Amino acid sequence: MRKKIVSLSLLMLFMLPIIAQKSKDAPKWINYEKRSLYFPADEYIKGFSSENLNNVTELNDAQSRLTSSARTILNESVLTEIKSMTTSNLINTTHETFESLKQVSVSVSKLKLTDLVSDFYYDPKTKNAFAFAYAPKIKVRDNYKSILETNNLKLKNLLEYAEDPATQNKITLLNKLIEGEKFVQESSNAFSVLMALDGGNKAEYQPFLTDALEIQKKLSNHIAKIQQSKDLRSDETQEFIAQNIAFQLKNDSLPIWISNFSFENSGIISPYSAKFAMGLSQKMYSQKVKLTKNTKLKEKYILKGFFWNEKEHVKVNISVINMETGDIVAAVESGISKTYIENNSIKIEPENYNQAIKNLALFNENFVSSNGGLTVSLATNKGSENLLFEENDTLKMYIKANRPCFVRFIYHLADGQKALLYDNYHITASQTNKVIEIPQYFICTDPYGVETLQVIAQTEEFANLEIHEQYGYKFIDGNLQNVLKKSRGFKAVKPEDGSAEQFMMMTTMPKTW
Repeated sequence: MRKKIVSLSLLMLFMLPIIAQKSKDAPKWINYEKRSLYFPADEYIKGFSSENLNNVTELNDAQSRLTSSARTILNESVLTEIKSMTTSNLINTTHETFESLKQVSVSVSKLKLTDLVSDFYYDPKTKNAFAFAYAPKIKVRDNYKSILETNNLKLKNLLEYAEDPATQNKITLLNKLIEGEKFVQESSNAFSVLMALDGGNKAEYQPFLTDALEIQKKLSNHIAKIQQSKDLRSDETQEFIAQNIAFQLKNDSLPIWISNFSFENSGIISPYSAKFAMGLSQKMYSQKVKLTKNTKLKEKYILKGFFWNEKEHVKVNISVINMETGDIVAAVESGISKTYIENNSIKIEPENYNQAIKNLALFNENFVSSNGGLTVSLATNKGSENLLFEENDTLKMYIKANRPCFVRFIYHLADGQKALLYDNYHITASQTNKVIEIPQYFICTDPYGVETLQVIAQTEEFANLEIHEQYGYKFIDGNLQNVLKKSRGFKAVKPEDGSAEQFMMMTTMPKTW
């Protein structure tokens, strides 16, 4: 058996005012039931985090840390819903209805919130600190609906310009058309957030996205005619993408980190990702676009992309995102000839992909990243998202929790087995808010495909699972749905209670080049 992994969502900071409370009267929101009563889920998006402080001198650092954590949990609550919708579309879609996949976008990384409030409270008697972040859903909805309306107007103006007989300069036209893809991606993201917050009113928002996608097709046809680029090889597609990104960034000073490419907007990495990204990097260097391999660099853009199959092409969708603001700074859509793909035996789809999508739907169902203020983060030596491990790669895991807790590690293998790596792994008070390297490391070997590492933490010890031992490892009995049900379900009632979960999916594959 070998081991590998995937990730936790990346942390995002909202630079907004913090209301600090240190009065004798504790605010109602520190209690789970009262928080639910006064800030109902149908009216607010929210995040809560708590921690016991050893020393009052830690208070300022704790306020910043917990507020950041609460905002991140708020953000992830919406992103989780978006990912769940994406998975549902992948399961239910057909080739003819694939456009529905673009109606929920995994390129959303950070919510645009102008009405976010953050509160902080410290109880000197118990030495417990609490942070709460919340925003009214109606304000968020209004903002994202405005984005849909504005982008549609921009796209309609672009199309009118492209179809105007007086438009003669093809270079000027091409430059304007290239910017249209960014408006489409922004509309897709806005629609995704609206569906996560207000899915019952889909009919109100759907026409905006339908119009955007129809205009996108027409703009793409104009671009193809100008560039005479119908059947492209992989290197030609990379060149096209690099040129478009270079034009849209216009010598921007921030470097770009190229993330692994997923298949069908699923977040599951394509086996062709690494090779395509390498070729794209070379083309972007030639266009004098700044790149970085430093995953820890904060001031950077991240390039996200995904492949999907069409009748004659493998399409490629690209978004370049400012990780500090969540803004899309560049976007491109292109394609690689299916004939080229087949003649060169290029594998786009991951092994066991269809089953992996079904599993992903189960992981997303009833998923709650944090309950009762406990947070847990998981990372690997290759980062924390969009992970690809190749034959003989070493996988190391790192975990961090904000409170003392017990942790359960489950490794879901490509063949469906569920290995219990650790159970009731104890994170002590002295280890909180510190990155802990898990003692074991793993080597990537066959069988290859999509695999998942799941981490569940709670303030109470876990009940025993039914297991059997084989090859020196503990394997959990039962199907995935039952295992998830038995491992989840801990509800925070008292302020000191808490539970948290993260899971990371990754693609493993043999060395092919």
